[in-house]
Amino acid sequence: MKKKLLPLFAVAVTACGGPEVRHRDLGDISGLRMSVNVADPRYESSQDESIQLTYDRGGPDPDSPCYRLPANTRLTVNGVTVPMQSRGDSSLSFDGVFGCEEPWFSGAKPPMEAERVEYLLTDGRSRKRAVFQNLHVLRSLSGLNGQEQVTLRVGQAVDLEWLPATDQLEEVDLSLWDAQKERLIEIETYQRDGNRIHFTLPAVEVSHYTLNVIGRGQAGVEACEGFSECKADLVRNIKVSVIVE
Repeated sequence: MKKKLLPLFAVAVTACGGPEVRHRDLGDISGLRMSVNVADPRYESSQDESIQLTYDRGGPDPDSPCYRLPANTRLTVNGVTVPMQSRGDSSLSFDGVFGCEEPWFSGAKPPMEAERVEYLLTDGRSRKRAVFQNLHVLRSLSGLNGQEQVTLRVGQAVDLEWLPATDQLEEVDLSLWDAQKERLIEIETYQRDGNRIHFTLPAVEVSHYTLNVIGRGQAGVEACEGFSECKADLVRNIKVSVIVE
């Protein structure tokens, strides 16, 4: 009995106090943005891809309307249809705050090795397109990555390049993990030029370490047509085994 009452209660609460839900064609939604997740092929090969649509609600007023997409809205990824999980609705959070459940899609992701991933969104009246570059490929570091172990010396200049080159890095964190003493040594002094990272190995004890390079940024965007923004947020920690002698 409870399973039947809970959805009715949620609808009643939304209708009484939540924002209005308006049906809108894709072309009539202001500031429509596409956001996709960047899968890590080391851990997420079996998980579905999630595609989120966000939009401008017209101001900070919590009663600003939410939008619901037409039922015939269709999204394809490299020609394959991805199921729509929500057309959009109003929502009520656990702390009693009303908001919008924005439209989203979820389905099998394209092949990890795909260099281009094209998203086409249409409702029969308008069409929007986004193309991302190297969305789900394995991230790596030229010069160090690919080797089982790297030998470095204190004071040595290290020059790395984050790959693929189409990624747009916004910030990086560097550190050395000493597993024997269970301590993390931050490398605070470094230079970054785009996807190139330069640093001098600090004065550390002779030992085995793990070099951590954490990159934050965006996967490359080849095309963003009809959307106000196309984003693929990227956070990746690349680890390299290092011997300091």
